[in-house]
Amino acid sequence: MNKAEKIYKYTDGMEESKKIIKANSTTFYYAFSKLPDYRANSIFVLYHFLRELDDCADNRQAARFNQMLNAWDNIKANSPENQLGRNLWNVFDVFNLSFYEMNQMIAGQKADLYGVKIKDMNDLKHYSYQVAGTVGQLIMPILTNHDVSGIYSHINNIGIAMQITNIIRDVKEDALAGRLYLPQKLMETFHVERKDLIRDHASDNLKSLLKYLADYANNLYSDKKVVLKSIDNRNAKVAVGLAVDGYHKILTNIIKQKYDVLDSRVYVNKTSKLILYLKNSILD
Repeated sequence: MNKAEKIYKYTDGMEESKKIIKANSTTFYYAFSKLPDYRANSIFVLYHFLRELDDCADNRQAARFNQMLNAWDNIKANSPENQLGRNLWNVFDVFNLSFYEMNQMIAGQKADLYGVKIKDMNDLKHYSYQVAGTVGQLIMPILTNHDVSGIYSHINNIGIAMQITNIIRDVKEDALAGRLYLPQKLMETFHVERKDLIRDHASDNLKSLLKYLADYANNLYSDKKVVLKSIDNRNAKVAVGLAVDGYHKILTNIIKQKYDVLDSRVYVNKTSKLILYLKNSILD
């Protein structure tokens, strides 16, 4: 029985996971829904579990988060307690995914749950690796038959770039919720205070800080070429290109509006997504 056949056994039970990603991340759904079902459904299941962890951390639901940790321990022991757990075990088993990367993801979410403290760029990179770089390292074996262990640093860089993009875009939303992901040392260097994050418009100091982070993320996005070369399936290559370019486009839009992210949320409209899809569809 090949990988597709093993995953197809659980396709019906994965429908809920598909709905979750469609409702919560249109960029990722639009990208990965183009894959063969067994690959797409596997990514949706993975995303579903990660989404639940992230929601617990964001909403400070410590009791529910601990339940998720127990569920993960049961999954690792091949004793899943519900449909999502059974699906996730199957995905980890079929694609030989790393428990270590999921453990790192959970560590990042746990830090978020209790109020992660980001003092400098090293802290930001480590946190971004835990909550985003790990995702790339988990989904890559689902997307390609190639051994991708040699390009983990490039995969991680893309995850960090995407997470920093999120942080820049959501800086006001996070501040209003009592969350802060901007490195403390950068805030001191650029003379930015917490109160500056919840104004109607970004100050020049805040714009300078966000530009610094945007420049850093922009450099990391260039690792996309290395990552795409490691994918042997054309549809998967298009999907990853579209997902990465979707986030990169958000950053580009932020730059175009001169880093004033406090007055409205930056997004990528459907027309732009279609253009990105067409561009990635003609990749060599």
